[in-house]
Amino acid sequence: MAAIGGANPPDDWIDESMATLIKLKHESGPKKGKLNGRRAIQFVGIDGKRKTLRLGLCSEGDGRSILVHIKRLVSTRRHGMPLPEETTLWVSRLQPAFRERIESVGLLDPLPPVDDAGPRLVPTLAEFIDRYIADRRDTKASTRIVYGHTRRCLVEYFREIDAKDPERAGKGDRRMDQVTTKDAKLWRIWLKTTQDLSANTVNRRCGIAKQLWNDYLDDETMPVVPNPFRKISCTVKRNSAREFKVTREMFFQVEAQERDPVRRLIYRLARFGGLRVYSEPYALTWSDIDFERRRITVHSPKTAHHEGKETRVIPMFDELHGPLVDAFNAAPEGSVYVIAKYRNPNINFRRALGRAAKRAGYKLWPSPFCNMRRTRENELLKEDRHPPHVVRAWIGHSERTAENHYLCVDDSDFKRALEPKPTQIPTQQVSASERIGAQGQSGDTPNPQYPQENAHGSASGAEKWAMRDSNPRPPRCKRGALTN
Repeated sequence: MAAIGGANPPDDWIDESMATLIKLKHESGPKKGKLNGRRAIQFVGIDGKRKTLRLGLCSEGDGRSILVHIKRLVSTRRHGMPLPEETTLWVSRLQPAFRERIESVGLLDPLPPVDDAGPRLVPTLAEFIDRYIADRRDTKASTRIVYGHTRRCLVEYFREIDAKDPERAGKGDRRMDQVTTKDAKLWRIWLKTTQDLSANTVNRRCGIAKQLWNDYLDDETMPVVPNPFRKISCTVKRNSAREFKVTREMFFQVEAQERDPVRRLIYRLARFGGLRVYSEPYALTWSDIDFERRRITVHSPKTAHHEGKETRVIPMFDELHGPLVDAFNAAPEGSVYVIAKYRNPNINFRRALGRAAKRAGYKLWPSPFCNMRRTRENELLKEDRHPPHVVRAWIGHSERTAENHYLCVDDSDFKRALEPKPTQIPTQQVSASERIGAQGQSGDTPNPQYPQENAHGSASGAEKWAMRDSNPRPPRCKRGALTN
């Protein structure tokens, strides 16, 4: 009988409780005497009397795991020995209702009354989110930073409003089970107004908050409360106001104002390779650059957790070939990374790009590197006429992402729609009457344009078929012919 956590009773352990797991049956009704799916544990208490602990609906495996802990509780009550660590942890995580059942059969002492601080073991917002972030070792450092922004906003907001509430003053930070749906709605408004965040940033932080409460509710030892963010919109939608087409002319003018060749290469990789800055150029090595076949293997940290999306291969377009050759020739012997100068993944290239754009006479466009990727995808689809599935494979996202966030309608589409189409000379159709007229009424004059009709018309009168004979029908029987 395996206990929770994989604990098993020692070989020399003697069961003095005579505890057994039994199946319960219906006591009345049409199903009287039939199993009802519930189980119970019967054991001999320290007073020598047989007692029953009802478990309710549970599986056979769960019932046997609970049986192990109940036997240990009986032994501890009888001999005063300390509980094993696994059973102590199990007792600490019991739901209040089930703990009361165990207390009623004398195996546990009642807990002291709960004060105004609230139920036991319910963490505050800061405590739970800190623990959640620490446990999410499967996420990247940048993702944990985003989680940290949501934590900061939640803790800051509730501390601010609790300080203004006389009933909450002096009671400490808000607990996870004390946040209501109304609190969640007001927090969303606070993010949009006081924090002046964009609609998509607000939706993303609400989505992370919903994720936090879902994880909290997955812990069965916590009080069951509805997720306060269950009715809050968390969908990150397309923001057309931040879309911008980075034309070739504009890009080359801005690039000419950048003095650092490494930054120029990064800008080229974003604009003409569709790479995500800075994670994908940062991971490029010279072994990923195939000059012979003119291909580039791109490592994508953002999609690496999806099977088969760790890398993608893109062509070494003409706009990339020259800068990559120059960078390879300038790289010292034994260099590994293509971008060897900036090895801090947190470097902000937006500022340098903004300075170059200002020197070129432009104001830096919104989401500069994302709009470079967007412009490149639309360029490959509309101007270079590559198939959509090929372009998606090069850019590195799904059809749904492309439709919802990347593909757009711009001036070039309207210009292309108004371009004059090449004129087509319609084929001249000659009617049958014109053909007959060309041959003459008698059909004796041959027409060189229709040799088959000339041959048919030149046949003797005996060989000509009447028009009514071209589709012969059986003769009708005279009325009354079959009466005899």
